[in-house]
Amino acid sequence: MLSVSSDPASLMGQSRTYTLQNATFRALSMRGGGALDITVRPTDPADKSGPWTLLLGSPFGRGLAPGTYSTTQFETDGGWGFDLIGGHIDCYGGAGSVTIHEIAITPDAVQRFRASFSMRCTNVGTLRGDVVALADPWR
Repeated sequence: MLSVSSDPASLMGQSRTYTLQNATFRALSMRGGGALDITVRPTDPADKSGPWTLLLGSPFGRGLAPGTYSTTQFETDGGWGFDLIGGHIDCYGGAGSVTIHEIAITPDAVQRFRASFSMRCTNVGTLRGDVVALADPWR
């Protein structure tokens, strides 16, 4: 599940929720379990809001773990990185925070992941959301 909402006065000005009933999901473990990439694609051809890509990474040499983290752009050497791209919005590089509520990730697979996020985006305002990924089956 991916749920994203923005400030009412922002460019996006709406909320979206994707589940297995209206989207396909792909979750990849990266950097030996220190980062993940989740892509969500709406299945309705009329829904032009996606795909959405969420990238989250821990500082190099550390792994993803439950907790609340201040974030900046994904590819930073020493900090927590987070980018959200989709819905005709490229929201990356902004300051924000991510709370990882639950995670089970190996260097090769994402088994479980549940997080909440908030991110300040240029020309969009603040995006907020939740993401839940459970392995088997990915579709």
